[in-house]
Amino acid sequence: MVTFSDSSAPAPAAVYVERELPWGGVPAYLAARRGGVRSFALWSDEWRRERVATVVTLSAGAACRGTR
Repeated sequence: MVTFSDSSAPAPAAVYVERELPWGGVPAYLAARRGGVRSFALWSDEWRRERVATVVTLSAGAACRGTR
């Protein structure tokens, strides 16, 4: 379960998480995964009518590779 609030309205009890497929389809998704990047869409309801947020993560290993 994911909970959140931006203080502008009561927060829902949970959101629906869905991994996003980037522009470029499966090849772009696989390239992003190799680079340590993942993207998730957070939806306010199970029918995906309203996107609440997009979360993009970068693995610690990928971040360290970029600093050498």
